Amino acid sequence: MLDLDWTTWQLADSAFPAGGFAHSSGFEAAVQAGLIRDRASLESATKALINQTVVGALPAVLTVASEPERFHEAEQRLEATLTNHVAHRASVAQGQALLSASTRVFEQAEVAQWVKACRAERTPGHFASVFGYLAQMLGMDGLRSAELFLFMTVRSALSAAVRLGAIGPLESQAIQQSLISEARSRVSASLDATLDDLCQASPLLDVLQSGQDRLYSRLFQS
Repeated sequence: MLDLDWTTWQLADSAFPAGGFAHSSGFEAAVQAGLIRDRASLESATKALINQTVVGALPAVLTVASEPERFHEAEQRLEATLTNHVAHRASVAQGQALLSASTRVFEQAEVAQWVKACRAERTPGHFASVFGYLAQMLGMDGLRSAELFLFMTVRSALSAAVRLGAIGPLESQAIQQSLISEARSRVSASLDATLDDLCQASPLLDVLQSGQDRLYSRLFQS
C-alpha cells in the first residue's frame, strides 16, 4: 500500500523524471518577445498560465481521475483542443515521460499493465489524461490530483523563467507563494468541470508558444 502523502511529494519533487523541466509553457518565447521582463510581467504571465491550465487541462485530469474508463475519451478531446503544435507536442512528450517513469518507479502490476496497454494501443498519451489516470491508480482524489497538476505546471514554468535569466530564484519563489490562494480557489471552483469545458483561454500565451520553433536560439522544447 502506497503512502499517499509521500507519493504526492515524490511526484511534486523536481527530481521526478516527468519531463516538465524541458518545457517553459511559452515563457521562453514571451521573454524573447520582451513581454516577460520583470516580476510584474512574470506574475501576469503566470496568472495567464494558471487560467489556461484550469480550463485547458484540469477538466481532463479531473474526469479521468474520477472516471478512469473515460481515459480514451479525454485523449480524443485533448487531441481536438490542443491545436497549437508546440503545446500538443509538449503535452504528449510529458505524458509519455510520465508513462515511462511510472512503470519503473511504481512497481505495481496494475500500473505496468496500464502502461503496456497504452503502448500497445498507441494512444497519444497526453500529460493531463495520463496524470489523471495515474493519480487515481495511486489513490488520489480529484482535488489532490488537480492541485498537484497545477502546482507542477506553475513550478516548472517559473523555474524556466529563472533559467532564462528573467528573474531571480527568490523572486520566483515569492511569486509562487503569492499565487497560492488564487490557484487553490481556481482549482476548487473547477472540481465540477467536464470534458465539455476543455478550451483555450489564454490566446496570447498560445500564440507565443506556437512560435517556439522559430526562435533563433532556445533552451526549451516549448
